[in-house]
Amino acid sequence: DTRMVGKMTAIGDAIGLAVKRLHARPGNQRVLILLSDGNNTAGILPATRAAHFAALEGLTVYTVGIGSENKASVLGNNKISRAVILNETTLKAVAKATGGRYFRTKNLAQLQSVYDAIDEYFHHILELYHWPLGAALILSFLFALLKSQIPFRGKL
Repeated sequence: DTRMVGKMTAIGDAIGLAVKRLHARPGNQRVLILLSDGNNTAGILPATRAAHFAALEGLTVYTVGIGSENKASVLGNNKISRAVILNETTLKAVAKATGGRYFRTKNLAQLQSVYDAIDEYFHHILELYHWPLGAALILSFLFALLKSQIPFRGKL
């Protein structure tokens, strides 16, 4: 169910909160996807300033711009009928400052392809170390077993 959460947006505060929440995460897991019209109309922290702090903490922000120039609905949902003027400048600046990327979307199909594109940035690592480790342990066990079966031929 898509709907507007409120009439004001605190993009800078949201980025600041993400920095705080993701601080303890490993660097490759500090990612924020910001879906917005780019208008920072509330909060105390400007979006570009928050992006600076995010970059210092290693948080990558991918921004997705949604908005309409007329009174048509956003993302094809008739429940959202007020005009949303897109501020691409802020969204592009936030993405650039944090090493992320800006995407523009006009409908749900484009939004899905944006999420697919963001997924491509993350390499799914398949750890295979356990196979050579297991083989080494088995070979060590067999070597120790073989060594214990060979009679000792030294001088006593």
